[in-house]
Amino acid sequence: TVLTNCLNPAADVTVLTNCLNPAADVTVLTNCLKPAADVTVLTNCLKPAADVTVLTNCLKPAADVTVLTNCLKPAADVTVLTNCLKPAADVTVLTNCLNPAADVTVLTNCLKPAADVTVLTNCLTPQR
Repeated sequence: TVLTNCLNPAADVTVLTNCLNPAADVTVLTNCLKPAADVTVLTNCLKPAADVTVLTNCLKPAADVTVLTNCLKPAADVTVLTNCLKPAADVTVLTNCLNPAADVTVLTNCLKPAADVTVLTNCLTPQR
């Protein structure tokens, strides 16, 4: 549930856990993202040509994340971690996780297709 394999193994990331699991201790990709909202975000693991929008509203304001600015494109029409996510994951663009107000279609081609990601299962799974 943390894109562990997708992220650098050294990155101890809970990835949006607070958003996914209220009880979880969210590090919001802290190790992967640069503090001070410089957000190179998953740059090492993500492809530079990523078409992404952002998990802005999903990320906690405490996490000084500028929506993966460097990684995402400003008006990207992405589906959602599609390449990184497993086809078994019923992903609706993190809709359940992200606020409808969030212009998010997110991290699709951005993540490595080879990444063995649990695809934010808790967030993505249709647990409405």
